[in-house]
Amino acid sequence: MTQRTRRLLSLGLPVALVLALAFAVVATLVGGSGPSAASTQESVTRHQVQRVASSFAVNVNTYSSSDFQDYAGRVRPLLTPDFEKSFSRFIQGIVGQMRSIKIQSKGEVLVTGVSSIDQDSATVLVVSDADVTTSVGERARHFRWRVDLVRQQGRWLVNGFEPT
Repeated sequence: MTQRTRRLLSLGLPVALVLALAFAVVATLVGGSGPSAASTQESVTRHQVQRVASSFAVNVNTYSSSDFQDYAGRVRPLLTPDFEKSFSRFIQGIVGQMRSIKIQSKGEVLVTGVSSIDQDSATVLVVSDADVTTSVGERARHFRWRVDLVRQQGRWLVNGFEPT
């Protein structure tokens, strides 16, 4: 290899690397709607549904028999209209029992995971605890739920849940 060839290689190689790096940066910025952007959007959506499912679990398990208005005010905005109706009927059915034992509960989410997700529905698995105090004693409760969510008017809302 001649001295001139070595000099061209020593100058050309760094220039080629800089050009390749510049091309990669431009391709990333311009191609923002490619697989990377889709992956980022899916990650954001997963975070949104986990946040709603967590908020639901905490709020459903945090209540006081002396203030069901506050409870309803925290839970209702997280629910679809159809699920809110059935959930409200359930709560109305047990309010008397809860007041008679002066129940208080504090919920905490331990972990969540997205089981399935698409454009307008998701299922999130939630593991949570609640510390419950009543007039007859204290008790730690442990829950594993499947929380079903749907997207309505741009918001993720709980459409149902069940123990797993």
